[in-house]
Amino acid sequence: MQNTSPYYLLVFVCMGLMLLNGMKKDKQLIHYLFAVFCGSLCMVGVQKISAPSIGVYSYLIGLFTCATCNMAWLISRTLFREQKPISKVHIAVATVIAGLIMFNQTWHYLVNIDVKLFPDSQFMWRLKQGMTEITVLLSSSILVLSFWEALRGYKGKTETQKLQAKIFASCYFLAVFNASILPKFLFSESEFRQFEPLIITSSALLIVFAMQLVMFLQKRAHNSVPEAVDSKVVNSEKVVKATNQAEQSENNEVEAELITGIEALINKQVYLQTNLKISDFAQALAVPEYKNQPGNSLPL
Repeated sequence: MQNTSPYYLLVFVCMGLMLLNGMKKDKQLIHYLFAVFCGSLCMVGVQKISAPSIGVYSYLIGLFTCATCNMAWLISRTLFREQKPISKVHIAVATVIAGLIMFNQTWHYLVNIDVKLFPDSQFMWRLKQGMTEITVLLSSSILVLSFWEALRGYKGKTETQKLQAKIFASCYFLAVFNASILPKFLFSESEFRQFEPLIITSSALLIVFAMQLVMFLQKRAHNSVPEAVDSKVVNSEKVVKATNQAEQSENNEVEAELITGIEALINKQVYLQTNLKISDFAQALAVPEYKNQPGNSLPL
């Protein structure tokens, strides 16, 4: 018999993170997507826990587990693409995958309650097999795309962005490897069923914590940008102010010298000369003529 206790951990953690992101005051698109993703994983745990007691009706709960790998893909695009991360095409693909998952859960429910939708049961089986193959193909592609989104344009990223990409890509790879590849080498089919709750819970939480950590790092980096800009503005203002003070000080020194020289000329009664011009004062004081212009506020 399976030990379902790891699923309780999955439910509590995902429910807590879902509420934490859903109740944020400054919610953005990433918070809505992450809350939906956590809610879907929460329903995965609820379905696994309730299956032994409610039996076939657990497939109805499985209808709400349709936002897992497809939602993880949308989240990875939102985290690592700055310009238009999600378009109508991406939403359509995610919706198709969700529909396929819901179809699969509905199929299992109808088969277990022995409902015959069509006289020819072979048609339904072929339809189910075809839908299963499409679901596996799309899900596998989405997993690869989610991993690639983090590493896309890696060389052009800043050091902070590279750290975020490493965290997400490494955790995502380890989670997929732990859930789908590693058990094939370590466990037989019966052993896998025994350890399945621990494998699924650890893989899901690894991805969830990686996403939450990247979101935290991006928010901290975003908040530090205005501080850096303000610091640059303040420093620029200080430089301008210091320059102005230096120029003012220099002008004051020059003006003091001019005033002293002009006063000396006045004492010599130079102003009694006929046809006295500003150029005569400039020549006598050995300064450029513009220094003695009226706009310079000198007492001529």
